[in-house]
Amino acid sequence: KRSSLGVAATVLRRKWTGVFGRRGAIDYSAVLFSCSYAPELVNLPILLMNSGIPVRASGRQSTVPGGGPWPLMILGGSNALASQSLIFPDGDSFVDGIFFGEAEDGGDRLMRAIAESRGQAPGERARQIALATGAFWPAGSISGHEVQVARYRATDGEAALVDRYPVLNTEEASTARIQLSFGCPSTCTFCFEGWEHKPYREIDIETVLAAARRLAANTGASTLELYSFNFNAHTDIGAIVIGLNRLFERVNMMSQRADLLVSTPGLLEMELAAEKTGFTIGVEGISEGMRALYSKGLSESCLRRLMERLAREKVREIKLFYILAGAENDVDFAGFDAFCQFMSALRARNDRGLRVVFSFGYLVR
Repeated sequence: KRSSLGVAATVLRRKWTGVFGRRGAIDYSAVLFSCSYAPELVNLPILLMNSGIPVRASGRQSTVPGGGPWPLMILGGSNALASQSLIFPDGDSFVDGIFFGEAEDGGDRLMRAIAESRGQAPGERARQIALATGAFWPAGSISGHEVQVARYRATDGEAALVDRYPVLNTEEASTARIQLSFGCPSTCTFCFEGWEHKPYREIDIETVLAAARRLAANTGASTLELYSFNFNAHTDIGAIVIGLNRLFERVNMMSQRADLLVSTPGLLEMELAAEKTGFTIGVEGISEGMRALYSKGLSESCLRRLMERLAREKVREIKLFYILAGAENDVDFAGFDAFCQFMSALRARNDRGLRVVFSFGYLVR
């Protein structure tokens, strides 16, 4: 019997193995999941089940066959506030607890509580963590447990920016990332960023540049990516990009609002001077009426002006992202058809080899 338990434990360790640690899941004291998109949650019970780990938190209160306590399973991430599908009506859950909010505020308390509760059953550990940090929900709680979402606020000009981390031997080793803001100032109806991650908070330019200097020294990266929900919403984005380009060989600017790109004088010219040749534009609605439904502040005339400007410049690719809600009608499709004809004529007129990519996703929680 003792031998069979040992074999079972060995099989468990082989099912779910860490990429760098090369150890099985049950060899760890805690396992943390970061969820940014609700459909990702489907993977969690499948991962547990296929690894021989009890799917419910209530089933992990005993010990691992031939070993100690089961690892503590905690979920967090930007989608934590929309992770109700993990919880059963009786308060049981696929995870032992959920952390709500930003780690820059409550992350240190969370990690300290995880370390101090090591060796105990997951349920007891989750209850201790809930007491240590108010932004934590322990499995089994149905009512009477108040959770205060963690929100980071910089004090005395300081911001919790990551400027030192292990540089792994991968293709990404030469790229570093720096954060410009928390949340989003907009309140589009299709996106929870501007609603659940309020208030919008910018990191001041002096803090960003100081952190970037330390990041360059600590990592040796040649490329810097700006981490922000909409980088061009930052008040000092022009001065920030100029300053960062003096520190790094290349500065990549990712997501941005199309209306600000059109209306902000000199912004497009600055991005082109920084050798940005590909632009990703979140158009969202296929027509002006659908964008109004989404509360997306982008008119048809503004969108077309932007396309005309990009087509005149040395831009190689434009990616246009759309959302399909199922509420589109013939008028909306006619509007989208007219825009496609406009883009076709624009490419033919400029003849610069411009590549236009249309991407569509469904409106889901």
